[in-house]
Parts: sequence; structure tokens; C-alpha cells
Amino acid sequence: MPLGDSLTEGGDPARPTSSPQSYRGYLEAMLTAAGYRIDFVGSRQRPAIAGIDPDHEGHGGFTIGPDASSLCAGCGPANLDAGIATWLRDAQPDVILLLIGVNDLLPGTDGATGAVRDTEPAAAADKLRALVRRIRVLAPATTIVVASYPPVRFLTDASSPVAPAFAALNRAAADLAGDGDDRVVHAPMAEAFAGSWEAVDVLRAVGDDLHPSASGAKRIAEVWFRTLEPLLKG
Repeated sequence: MPLGDSLTEGGDPARPTSSPQSYRGYLEAMLTAAGYRIDFVGSRQRPAIAGIDPDHEGHGGFTIGPDASSLCAGCGPANLDAGIATWLRDAQPDVILLLIGVNDLLPGTDGATGAVRDTEPAAAADKLRALVRRIRVLAPATTIVVASYPPVRFLTDASSPVAPAFAALNRAAADLAGDGDDRVVHAPMAEAFAGSWEAVDVLRAVGDDLHPSASGAKRIAEVWFRTLEPLLKG
């Protein structure tokens, strides 16, 4: 189960240089080429990408939860915690690929749409820990691969007021795998890309330093693959 926000969901595959891309298609190709038979699961099937397993649980704009965030006035809760019990019950995943947390660092409201992101950046790390603990209770036989977040420049900059919260979020992702539970594994996105997450890897053309281009999505998939292969071999 690919589980997360817009980096999991992706955007318009027909516009690979100006629309956020997902790692899912690249990862599926890598796993298939290596001889693994895998089935992505989840309640979502869009955006559709020809020849790619469409199922996933990527939700653009979602926070970790629980919180009162919503994507529009009158919309339901926009956080993973609110839906995780249903998604796990319906999909019964063997492995979860969890990449979440950056939206928790960007609280605010949109008067035009009624969207609200009701979060406290400093709480993001603890919320990630709580979400993983909840998944462990709901699905004790499932392996959770928890990724740190790629180095978003405007959040890693020392002048950013949420830089400490971003660093804490990524430390939590790594620490969760060191708590003695062999069913919680760390995918080192932040560590793999430190100093090498280049302009070509993000959508600089549209002023977006957050979402990956096709190049960035492929690099994310490579880290997932390197993390997953020992688990699948075992």
C-alpha cells in the first residue's frame, strides 16, 4: 500500500515536466524487472497511468492527523488517521510504504476554497509516531516502511521557522525503525538525497520546490526499491 500525500498520489502523467509525478510507476517497473510479483493496493486509482497498477492510498494535501484539516468547505477530514482503519480493513496490505508529514508543517487557510490546514508543525514528529503505533495495532502482521521526507529546500533552510520541526519529523521516521520492532523499517529519503536533491528533481518551472519531477520521482522509487528488496528476498 503506497500511503501518503501528493508525492504518493502524483499528478498528470501527460505533463511530466510541469505536474507532480509519483514514484509508484517507477517502483513497480523496478520490482517487476527484478522478478518480484507485487500488487499495489488502496482505495484510490487516480491519476490513471497507462500500464501501471492504479491502486494506492495517496491523498494530495493530507496531513498525518488527527486534526481538523479539510481540503474545502464542507469536505471531510483531510488526514491519514481519519481513514487508516477503513483502508487497512479493505486492502489488507502486507507492506505499507508511508511517506507523510510535510503538510503538517504548512498550516493555514484558503479563503477562496474554504480549505484549512489546522496543524501545529512542532507536533508533526509525535503524530507520525502515533500513526505508526496505530497501524501496528490495527494491522500487526503488516510491515511498515517509514520514509523520511526528501530535503525540501524552503523547510531545510536555517531561516525557516519550521526547519526544526522538519528535522524532527525526519528523525522520528528513522527512530521508529530503531525501536526493536522488525516490522517497522526506515526508507532513508532525506539521508539519500542530502546535498544532492537538485533543481531538476523538483518542479522549478512552476515555482514549486516541493513536488518531484519525473527525475525526482524516479530517485524516490530507487530508495524504496533498495529498502524493499531485502524484505522481499527474506
